[in-house]
Amino acid sequence: MIVEDTTAAAWVWPRCAVATTLTSAEIAVLTGLTDPVGPPPPDRAVCELAAGHEQMHAAFIIADAGGDRWWWIRWNRQGRQLGHLDTCDHTDRPSGDDCLLPATHPGRHSFQM
Repeated sequence: MIVEDTTAAAWVWPRCAVATTLTSAEIAVLTGLTDPVGPPPPDRAVCELAAGHEQMHAAFIIADAGGDRWWWIRWNRQGRQLGHLDTCDHTDRPSGDDCLLPATHPGRHSFQM
């Protein structure tokens, strides 16, 4: 685990606002999960990465396996990927908040936005 100290950070970095609609095939995969956690998957997702990123957009959709496996939709103009991704291992020192974005995400951590 990597710990970051954001005590002096009195700012909030803006998030990307690009949205996508899940396809019927993607929704079928997600509603077919045998151990989902939380509400049913949404039909629309908004990118959760920091504004201005240059990689694929990414949005958390649903967890399964008792909350241990997180499903994400990633997309750009060239294509889309639905799958489970490991989460980032950074933690904010003063608050103890974990970054809830996928490992290897570009830009700021979720606790900075």
